[in-house]
Amino acid sequence: MTDWITETVTRHGDSMRHYAARVLGFERDQASDVVQEAFLKLCRRAREDGLKKAPDHLLEWLFTVVRNQAIDLKRKEKKKMPLTQERTETLAMPMADPSQRAEQNEQEGILMLFLDQLPASQQEVIRLKFQNGFKYEEISRITGHSSGQVGWLIHHGVKSLRAAMTAESQAPKSITSPTPLG
Repeated sequence: MTDWITETVTRHGDSMRHYAARVLGFERDQASDVVQEAFLKLCRRAREDGLKKAPDHLLEWLFTVVRNQAIDLKRKEKKKMPLTQERTETLAMPMADPSQRAEQNEQEGILMLFLDQLPASQQEVIRLKFQNGFKYEEISRITGHSSGQVGWLIHHGVKSLRAAMTAESQAPKSITSPTPLG
C-alpha cells in the first residue's frame, strides 16, 4: 500500500467510521465494513490508475463512497435503527479544570440530543461541516444537495439548535431530558 493511502486511513478512518455509523443508525460493525470497502476501492483505483499521490478531492470521494455504500446497505436490509441507540464519541478539549470539562461534556451531550432531533438531512450536513470540516461545495458533492441547499440546511439546523440550547439554558434544572425541538 502506498504511503498516502496509509496516511489517509490513519488520519481519517475514525471520522469516516463515525459518519458511516450515523448514516447506518449506529451499526458500528457495518460502519467499519463500509469504510473498509471504501478504502479497498481506493486501493484498486490507485493500482489501476497508477496513482503515486493522493488525488484531488480525495476525502470528498471517500466520504461519498462511504455515504453511498451505507445508504445502499440500509436499503438492502430495509430496516431502521433508532437514533438513540448509541452516541458518537465527542472529542473534549483538554482543560485544566475538571469542572469545566464536566460542564462542556454536559453541554455537548445536550447538543447531541438536540442534533438527533433535527431532520436527517440537517443532521448530515451539520455533521459533515462541523465534525468533519468540509466546505459547502464539498458537502454538496458528498450528499448530492446543491450548495444553496447545503447552506439552507446548515443555517436552519444551527438556528434550531441555537434556539433549543438557549431554551435549555433558561429552563429550570430538572432530572428530565431536554425539551424536543419543535
